[in-house]
Amino acid sequence: MVHAMEDFEALAERLASGFAATSAENDRSGEWPRANLNRVAEQGALRLAVPRELGGMGADLRDFAIYQERLARGDGATALILAMHHMLLGGEAEAGLWPAESFGEVCRAVVQDGALINSAATEAGGGSPSLGGLPKAQAEPAEPLALESEPAALSRWRVSGRKAYTTGAPALTFMRVSARIDPPGAEPFGARLLVRQPAEGVTIEPGWDPAGLRAAANHTVVFDRTPAAFLYREDRRGCEGNVWFQVAIAATYLGIGQAAYEAGRDYTRGRKAGGRDGTISDIESVRLRLGRTRGELMVARRNLFATCAGWVALPRARKDDLVSAFGLAKVVAVNAAATAAEQSVRLAGAMGLDRDLPMERFLRETRAGLAHPPVDDVAYLNLAAEDLEGA
Repeated sequence: MVHAMEDFEALAERLASGFAATSAENDRSGEWPRANLNRVAEQGALRLAVPRELGGMGADLRDFAIYQERLARGDGATALILAMHHMLLGGEAEAGLWPAESFGEVCRAVVQDGALINSAATEAGGGSPSLGGLPKAQAEPAEPLALESEPAALSRWRVSGRKAYTTGAPALTFMRVSARIDPPGAEPFGARLLVRQPAEGVTIEPGWDPAGLRAAANHTVVFDRTPAAFLYREDRRGCEGNVWFQVAIAATYLGIGQAAYEAGRDYTRGRKAGGRDGTISDIESVRLRLGRTRGELMVARRNLFATCAGWVALPRARKDDLVSAFGLAKVVAVNAAATAAEQSVRLAGAMGLDRDLPMERFLRETRAGLAHPPVDDVAYLNLAAEDLEGA
């Protein structure tokens, strides 16, 4: 069983090497990477963030960040699907809000059957779920819910609604669905419920056709009175889920950015300099671009890993103190990745846009990272508010 961080890194590197061989093909076809995900399951790596007592590897937040960044260097679309899987399991394991029976069921399926899970939360026109507000999707009890009833006491629920951008939708065994509950005579509230696939009333609509990461299958999922199990109320959530999500995003796009940098670097090493001896990598201005890009990636990587290490070291009561730092780590990482991809294309000139080379693909892929929450303005406003209001 893999436990040591060195083994996590080695596992990620092995998997990434295999992913890289088909990354361009998957990008062209837009087909979700079934073979890659099967290989991860065969290696037992889907259990990375499953607690050890439930048969998993027990990776903590820093382990996950390092593993995920290495993995994403091979194929961004596969890495994004896996990032959502690991962050959900890791965040929920830390938060401890799920009924033990439901969490145990999911973890056993991951360990024994190679099951995948992701959240189905975003709704078209509703913005990021992290901004608050009740979802439009509705959860209704399959039996009458009295005013004084606790939703968790009811085992059978039905969910209806549409969820956009559900990464890896065709590959999922489980979905954690955000929905609104309207108790009779009481205030409505948001809740999270568990749907196990296949289930009646579930339709997957591949309606989104993005410029990059098409193979991540960020599809719309429609629920029509789909059977579900109640997990917890949204207003009882802590910061764990958002922190694991931000690390998942930061590490994934940072890995793509590193691959972009290496593609540009290798191109300059092999490209003859016109009218002079050597390659364009010998030109000072080229080296300056490479050095600046590498430096930005190094700063982003070290900041992310150090912030994760701080989280792991802090007692649970003080983890809230680091939330804004993770917003910053995400923003710094995805911007460094986007810059690395742009510089890689600039180094190659017109050839950087040739689809036979990987640079233009990395350019398209890294742009997606900028749209994940928190976006730059929100992260910086949170930092300012924390300082001004806490002074």
